[in-house]
Amino acid sequence: MVAAGEAAFGSYMSLARAKDIVEWADNHGYRVVAITPVGGFVASTRNHFLATLESRHWWNRLLGWMTTDQKLFNFALWLEEAVVWRLTTAATGRFMVVLDKVDDPAANQVWLADHDRRNAAWRNGELDAALGKLPDDFGAALDAGLGHPRSAYLFYQMLETVRRLNPALGADRLVPERARQLFDDWRLQDDLDSYALRLAADWRRGGDFGAKFESKGVPLGPGMEYNLLRDVLTEYLRIFQQGEQQ
Repeated sequence: MVAAGEAAFGSYMSLARAKDIVEWADNHGYRVVAITPVGGFVASTRNHFLATLESRHWWNRLLGWMTTDQKLFNFALWLEEAVVWRLTTAATGRFMVVLDKVDDPAANQVWLADHDRRNAAWRNGELDAALGKLPDDFGAALDAGLGHPRSAYLFYQMLETVRRLNPALGADRLVPERARQLFDDWRLQDDLDSYALRLAADWRRGGDFGAKFESKGVPLGPGMEYNLLRDVLTEYLRIFQQGEQQ
């Protein structure tokens, strides 16, 4: 199960696929009980469902609040148990393998077939088949957790990342009714910010207008996008004015 280039990762790192673990279990007289993803939020685990989110400084600062924000910590722990633990090896970079000292290759093949089915469901956007039956109180617990601003923002960012990676999953349908408007507002603000920043950056790069942001061949535009962004939002899109009028 150890990767050929183990030295490149460190001696503590082993890389394995589910079928590799099943093969090892068959060869050594074990039965695979479970392979459960762990560390969804508290470690750099290369979780594929979070994509590049883990490399963002603001995301790590948000997670850092868990050391002092008990509500955020409890919500993240609940998400870990209710959602992350239900994912498969296709979605995570770290997992806990549970084995029983029972020689049962037939049971291992049944387990592997179910695991492969859930992996395929995740990739194909079949959320219910990928996660299985959620706890009966999932909706109520999620609704309660989203009442805390930091918890709501954590879940929103996770949801947006999953939506971009695999729109077919339809994961946004998990959002309780009272949080949908808030998430729609945040999504609109993100879209406006991205549009305005892209517009501001394009201005300084194109044609004669872009040349005005240079002095003796030195580009002056980099670093000015934030000021341009403010002007685009206030003078061109009139976002803040509209908000004040409301």
